[in-house]
Amino acid sequence: MKSEVKHRFGIDASNEEVINIISLSELDRKKKFLCPGCRTSFTPVIRGSVQSHFRHNFKSDTNIINCTGDNETYLHSTAKHLIHQNFLRCKSSKIPFVLTYKIFNDQGRIVKARIDLTKKFEVFLEQKDGRFTPDIMFKSNNQKFYFEINVTHECEPEKILHGIPIVELSIQDQSDLEELNTHTINLDQGRINLYNFWSIPYHYSFNPKKGRVTMTKREACWAYFFDQMDIKWEYRSEEISTTYTPSFWLPVFEGGIFVEVRETYVERAINSGSLVWVNSSLPNFEAQTIYGKCPDDEDCWEQISCGIPLVANAWMDDRMYMDGGEGFCDMRIEDLEKDMRENWCCAENFIEAIDKCRSKFNYRIH
Repeated sequence: MKSEVKHRFGIDASNEEVINIISLSELDRKKKFLCPGCRTSFTPVIRGSVQSHFRHNFKSDTNIINCTGDNETYLHSTAKHLIHQNFLRCKSSKIPFVLTYKIFNDQGRIVKARIDLTKKFEVFLEQKDGRFTPDIMFKSNNQKFYFEINVTHECEPEKILHGIPIVELSIQDQSDLEELNTHTINLDQGRINLYNFWSIPYHYSFNPKKGRVTMTKREACWAYFFDQMDIKWEYRSEEISTTYTPSFWLPVFEGGIFVEVRETYVERAINSGSLVWVNSSLPNFEAQTIYGKCPDDEDCWEQISCGIPLVANAWMDDRMYMDGGEGFCDMRIEDLEKDMRENWCCAENFIEAIDKCRSKFNYRIH
């Protein structure tokens, strides 16, 4: 006879709640339970807290031959239902459901922080959100993030590239499920990957003149990138232009160049009448654009260069870009990155700066 893995979790068929076998008593033997993985009948075997478990009815159910306690579907389904269920219980009972993480405090030191999700978010299980259907979605009026369970399949690259903040939790066996019976999720634990979550170093985000944080998360990431490239920058220098205040002013190239990274200001930057480098994403290997005057018409402003900012070329040629031509601009970011890492020795500083940004600000290609 087939040897069974001891299932510790089942679903109460009367209310769809995930039940740990240790919470049941002899009085619960006659209740109907379902397997979280294959949704077939589950029988509670109650033999004390250590040996108690759920088991399938192999005689009556024919579709469960591959369903075991370490089965991907069983672990995946149990994990997401536990998180969803615990959040709803906390919210209805007015008990905090907490995310813990690390941030920079007012002295620029890393400290632990926590947020009670029940005060700001609602939770949705397997609800379609545009093109995606996340395992769990936490959503408020103006914010949302996905919570994905990884048993054998990591989060899809398309979902990550879309820019939605994602918490990915790795589940390997049933012992990991036991840890989900809690009201706290620590984002710094080893089994969690974060995508599109940014942390802002204090010295980039705090404006001592105004006494408050003024730099956006995207701007903070670019400021860090410029520092890694040894590029001097000034943040929103209002003295430079009377008509437009860019995200940054770089005084060392072309007699000075604007840099705009805020998406809502891109059109205004292009029409500003100034030489401007437009960055619509986080620092990556994407071919980007400088706008300026047409060579033959002083009243015409158009795209004048497209390429990658290489610090080596900037030092030698007093410019930001290596023009790669139309085909270069159309390359996929992934292909461009691979080509640069393998073939462009002059891009070493640039590659290193990108890697540091990704590591410090917790993002992949964006």
